Amino acid sequence: MTQNSPPNGASPQETADAPQPEESAFSGNRPEAQIPATPGAQKFLAALALVAPLTLLALAAALAWPAFLGNSQYCPHEAAGILAYHQSAAKGFWLSPMSAGLAHWPGFFWLTGGLEALLNASAPQWAHMLFPLAAFCGAGVCLLAVWGLCRAAGLNSTEALAGSLVLLCSPLFAPLVVLAAPEGLAAGLTLISLAFLCRGWQKERAVLLLPTGFVLAGLAGLTGGLFYLAVPLAASVFFLFWRGAFLRAQGLDGLLGFVLLLALAAVWLGCLMLWKQPEGYLRSLSQNLLLRPDAASLKPMLMAAVGLLPWTAVVACVSWARVLRTAPQDLRASRGEKSGTAFLWLALLAGSLLCLMAPAPVGAALCLAALAAPLLGKAVVRLSGTGSRLFALITALLFLHVGMALAAAHFGFTLDRMAQMLRFTLDPSLREALLGLTALPVLGGLCIIAALILARLARRQTHGGGCGVLLACTVLTILLAQPAHFLLAPGLHSLPQTSLLGLETILTPAQPAESATSTPENAQPAPHKNAPVAPDNGDVSAVPPVEEKPAQENPAQSTPQAAPDPQPEQAEQQEQPEQAHGDARMPDVPNAPDRPNIPEAKEI
Repeated sequence: MTQNSPPNGASPQETADAPQPEESAFSGNRPEAQIPATPGAQKFLAALALVAPLTLLALAAALAWPAFLGNSQYCPHEAAGILAYHQSAAKGFWLSPMSAGLAHWPGFFWLTGGLEALLNASAPQWAHMLFPLAAFCGAGVCLLAVWGLCRAAGLNSTEALAGSLVLLCSPLFAPLVVLAAPEGLAAGLTLISLAFLCRGWQKERAVLLLPTGFVLAGLAGLTGGLFYLAVPLAASVFFLFWRGAFLRAQGLDGLLGFVLLLALAAVWLGCLMLWKQPEGYLRSLSQNLLLRPDAASLKPMLMAAVGLLPWTAVVACVSWARVLRTAPQDLRASRGEKSGTAFLWLALLAGSLLCLMAPAPVGAALCLAALAAPLLGKAVVRLSGTGSRLFALITALLFLHVGMALAAAHFGFTLDRMAQMLRFTLDPSLREALLGLTALPVLGGLCIIAALILARLARRQTHGGGCGVLLACTVLTILLAQPAHFLLAPGLHSLPQTSLLGLETILTPAQPAESATSTPENAQPAPHKNAPVAPDNGDVSAVPPVEEKPAQENPAQSTPQAAPDPQPEQAEQQEQPEQAHGDARMPDVPNAPDRPNIPEAKEI
């Protein structure tokens, strides 16, 4: 065996794709020793990495398939988008979707419209799957974008798959697969744009990569807002300054990409100005572009950190002594040719700074989680034996606490005790609703079983390393998603606090309230308060008779003689019966002035 031949007869490709131990946060190209891990978990993850896109789509489908069965419920954020889609599609406002005075970015509506046209052409009987399918497409694009960004940054296939699985197994991604909203698609387009820009800026000339990256950044902005557009641009600026090659942006490919980005925005705005659009669309859209940083601006970072549990705990399991020892050399090496990992860190830094001004904390948190997933996945795969056992133990403790909390929320005594320990006041209606959720003890028991499995992995000397923990968490995530869909979701839908609505309820227009002054067709008009009333005994003799006037002759044939003026008292007596009869027929006019009291007519 020669000096350069791989050990154990392994092929060069398997040797290149094999996970390596911890290394610097920036370099990613300094393997030191083989991980003491079981070959089974390592080889199985490497085999899945060969068909990573299909693996990720299959796992996402395993999470989302109950939503395709129908009877989906949507939160108010989703309901507003669904209503805007139907109203805008009916009126042809594909560039400016808007409903109830709230403007939406058009990118997600273009995806939904394309899926609807495809369903109508191929399978009209599956029309009810439109919005669950759109949610699944957004989540799938986000997962594949994480994998593509890892590969563009220079990580091997196993580390790229691990980064995507980290996002898949996080609590933040679980509702994303069924969320009919643009957050998943916008984050995916942002990461794909970063992948093209990462590969393009490292080359001397990239006529296709850089323009494509800029155009994708523009589409991400049209899908989610200015935050998703600004992240690729800021990451590019930071990366060029880091490498000391800012003049690279003056190349023909960079200028062409920036011009195409401006042209995309100009075409969209020009079409809005030339064609008919909803009134106040641009004004409503401009109110939610950026926000001023304040104390609440840290919410996206906190949501991303909690949403990535337990993977953020891997920071405590990395051998930082080894990392800091080689950090100076690796920092210098990251400014050279192979600097993809440095681009990942700078993109995460740019997203963390821009999320302080993001108007939507959920979308910003999802984008930050997707940017951190490649770095966390690389760290998980490269954990040493001691670090991976510590990480498995931390993960087991988290599952144990979550399981006990879910099980305790189903029983009154333990729920009240938990509320006292955490010092929060529980609303009585919410307390009754939690006690009625029978799925909570089931999910709690499954989490406790998962904790026992992970604890068993932490005790064993040969447990598969970080790859074994990652595969175990993937299987546990798929298993926990099924009772959550079939047992927990129906109970949550019945709670009025969740404000979940069905598709028919969202699309059914509100019935206008009936006017209080409207009268039925068969209802008799109310008589005037001064009109004479018939006696109860049915005697009609007491009702004053109505004097009939003789028909007048045609003025063209004969000229009437001038009659003497009647006396005032006689004229009043003659007009009283007719006026009383007219009042009995006419309904009461609310705004009319009160008439004077008319004395009772005398019988002539």
